[in-house]
Amino acid sequence: PVVWWGHFWSATSSRFGLWTRLFLMQFSSGVILYTKDEVRKFRAIKARPSKLVKKPVTFLSNGVCIEPIKALRKPFDAVSRGCNLLFIGRLDNDQRIAVVLKAIALQRELPVNLHVIGGGLALENLKEQARDLEITDRIKWYGPVTDEKNIAEVANQCSGFVFGDSVGLSLIQAMAYGLPSVIHNNRRLHNPEIAAFQNGVTGLSFERDCSNSLGFTLKDFFSSSERLNQMSKNCIEVVRKQFNTKAMERQFVDFIEE
Repeated sequence: PVVWWGHFWSATSSRFGLWTRLFLMQFSSGVILYTKDEVRKFRAIKARPSKLVKKPVTFLSNGVCIEPIKALRKPFDAVSRGCNLLFIGRLDNDQRIAVVLKAIALQRELPVNLHVIGGGLALENLKEQARDLEITDRIKWYGPVTDEKNIAEVANQCSGFVFGDSVGLSLIQAMAYGLPSVIHNNRRLHNPEIAAFQNGVTGLSFERDCSNSLGFTLKDFFSSSERLNQMSKNCIEVVRKQFNTKAMERQFVDFIEE
């Protein structure tokens, strides 16, 4: 027996890619997708290949191993953490944080500091953009960091997570640290892990590619320490219940036994 395990739709998907994927899926014994939302969308496609209609399908709620994070995570207090934001991810293109840099520059009266974990081809260009915007004192670049202890040292300073482009697993990692997120509002252009995000519950969203919208959203985001503290609790609970490797293991074993 062969199980298909993968995305139903991702930030870079096209209709042609989706139908190619569906065509290949029909030769499997069963299908595992990333999230419950993806299973719902999969079942909603009435024109999918007939062989897929009766195949068993489930989801794993793609997540992270939260045990080391729980051991390293410090109690969250928005007041003591101030306006410190975390970005974590590969810097393959400017879009991932360029809009964030512009938003920080536009909201100069808001004392936002951005902590950037990640390396890539766009890193030097982004540093130059920060210099041109005269916000170099607001940005701290850590480069690529993979050791969880070192990541925790940065995450525990922050009161939120921000991502300017299509977010994926880094959203779940940030939520595991109890960090509410600020991400763009076009869910179709995010990766499947967007299923963990609820606007107003685990973070706030802004208009995609609009630094003005992001700037005003950041102002709103930091306007209530009490709301941030509640959002932090919500993030931890969402990841604890569903988006972690233990839950993925249970789902996977149940599916194989079925």
